[in-house]
Amino acid sequence: MNDKAISFAYIAAIIGGAVLWQATAASSGKIEAWDAPSFGLLRIPFDYIVRMARLLVS
Repeated sequence: MNDKAISFAYIAAIIGGAVLWQATAASSGKIEAWDAPSFGLLRIPFDYIVRMARLLVS
């Protein structure tokens, strides 16, 4: 495996997760993003995108 590709996948997942967390918390008006019903609706497609990106770079 390519170390650069693995590093990119981890960085993308961390940044994407942080952005998702903040966007969900801000849009729902809640401090904890998982208290918002939209968190699950946004998280599942994001998980699939990250998994597909990991498959493409490996």
